[in-house]
Amino acid sequence: MTAPIYQWLSTDTAVAAIAGTRIYQTIAPQDVVKPYVTWNIVGGHSESYLSEGAGSDQQRIQVDVWALDGVGRKNLANAVRDALEPYGYPVGVPMDDYESDTKLFRMMLQFNFWTPH
Repeated sequence: MTAPIYQWLSTDTAVAAIAGTRIYQTIAPQDVVKPYVTWNIVGGHSESYLSEGAGSDQQRIQVDVWALDGVGRKNLANAVRDALEPYGYPVGVPMDDYESDTKLFRMMLQFNFWTPH
C-alpha cells in the first residue's frame, strides 16, 4: 500500500488554506494555479520476516512544494511538514531550489512512511 499522501495533505487545514487540493503524484498539470504540491515515491523496501511474508512496506516519499516566491514556498513547506510528521519520519534536510524555466521556487522534503500490506 502507498501512504495516503493526498488524503493527509488535502484534509489538513493549513495545507488546504495555501494549496487547496492542488496536490499531485509525480507531476502537476502544466497550467495549474500556484502554489501546489507534488510527491513521488523515491525508495523503500518491504519489512520481511523469517517466519512469514512481509507485513509492511517502508516508503521514502519526496514531497515538493512549488510557489511563485520564497515566502510562499516556506509557508507551504512548513504546513506540509506539520501535516505529515504525525504519520511519518522526516529524513534529511529540506532543500530549496529555483527553476529558471518555470520561474518557480521549490522546496524538497523527504519522509519515511510504513504502511501495512
